[in-house]
Amino acid sequence: MLVYPHIDNINSFKKQYKNIQEELEFDATVKIHGTNMSIIKYGNEIIVQSRNGCVLGPLGDMMGFYTYYEKNKDEIVGLFESIKDGDNGDNGDGDVIVGIFGEWCGSGIQKGVGINNIGRKTWIIFDVIIKKNDVFSLYDIRTLPHSSNDAYYIIYDFPHWTYKISNFDNLDSPIMKQIQDRVQEIENECPVAKQLGASGIGEGLVLKCGTMMFKMKGLKHARESAKPKVKAEPEMIEVSEDLLMQGFEYMDEQQLKRDMTNYKKYLDYILESYEREINLGPINKEDKKKLSTYIINFYKANIC
Repeated sequence: MLVYPHIDNINSFKKQYKNIQEELEFDATVKIHGTNMSIIKYGNEIIVQSRNGCVLGPLGDMMGFYTYYEKNKDEIVGLFESIKDGDNGDNGDGDVIVGIFGEWCGSGIQKGVGINNIGRKTWIIFDVIIKKNDVFSLYDIRTLPHSSNDAYYIIYDFPHWTYKISNFDNLDSPIMKQIQDRVQEIENECPVAKQLGASGIGEGLVLKCGTMMFKMKGLKHARESAKPKVKAEPEMIEVSEDLLMQGFEYMDEQQLKRDMTNYKKYLDYILESYEREINLGPINKEDKKKLSTYIINFYKANIC
């Protein structure tokens, strides 16, 4: 199974790459607020899958993405053919896996963002990963052919920027301030939605340098900046509704019924995401108990 790696927020990224000394050049692209969907070619077999690796099909579609693939299969196969002819070698070999990763976004995918107002669903490709003989390599998606009927887009079709960063510890440095200002501009008006004829807020940026990458979100989306609030009752801890609703998206991807038989899977997903994205590490036993109580109560209230 080939799934896309998790993208760290800036604080997690700093901890992982704290010893970097040299100046690095990062490509910055708009972070699309949809859901990660991928199309993977295992040898000669093409698989359509969700963010967490669930295989989609006629009897197990998700948000219409498999239906989209069937409708645009010829163009998708053409994408794989273009990668086959590229500099990364032949992908016709059964030992080679090629994954095209993109954000499935648009009408009805997410709420309250500009991309939701474009009047249709679309797939915006943000990466291609090739695995050959257990060795991973990246592919320059800027060389991919463009769709003849706007069946898909490439993230570089939209505004993008380059930043040279040498110090990740100082978020008040001039270059980091430039990036934060750009993130705020995107949140105020999503440039991708605007280019597609719509209007509304965006989410932020994804910055990549080779295999290194991190995300920066605007204030309305940044779970990492929204520490949990202690409610009036001391036994309760509150976590953002955005993260809690993402747990339901995860259950839908895993084709899990929203009932009490599956509450533990929901709980584990939220706790893991909370530790990774907000707490930046394990939480203590007492806080975990409080947080679990809050999550379970939210789950019960929203499955009725």
